[in-house]
Amino acid sequence: MTLSLTNGTGVANSSFDAATGVFSFTPDLTQAGVYPFTVTASDGAITSTAIWTVTVQNFTESYRATLSGVNEVPFAFTPAVGVVWFELDEGANTLAVTAGTAANLAGAYVASHIHTGSVGVGGGVALPLAFTADGSGRGGSFDVKAYDLTADLLGGMSAADFITALKAGGLYANVHTAAYA
Repeated sequence: MTLSLTNGTGVANSSFDAATGVFSFTPDLTQAGVYPFTVTASDGAITSTAIWTVTVQNFTESYRATLSGVNEVPFAFTPAVGVVWFELDEGANTLAVTAGTAANLAGAYVASHIHTGSVGVGGGVALPLAFTADGSGRGGSFDVKAYDLTADLLGGMSAADFITALKAGGLYANVHTAAYA
């Protein structure tokens, strides 16, 4: 009996051993998609063909940023509070805001960002965040949006450096107001 695999040659991280019939595919984070593989078995008289389809889903990691004046550098005594949730798709180099709000801002909303810097260390703007202020301008919600980390980052930061900093706790989210720029 002979076995063969077509459409699978050249697919990174896959292998097929015709002698044993063992097929292996261990996709990495960049390989989301649909992969059809055609397998043919023949004993010389009869040939049978089947198509195996492997679907690789995007892998995402969830993050949450809690916003509070006590987290500011320098410390800001303010009743403002907020939270924003993110989903990182490392394979697609995207960071999506999935939900988030801010309330009790000490002044009118001016801007919101993700900054570089770990706890207690202020840093530069890495990624502007879309935010819709409420009627008072002292609260609102983060816009549900996916950001392209290869195009939307500021300050020359690469997508790889952003992802590394995010995973290491080296980024923070901030809402700027007229009172606390």
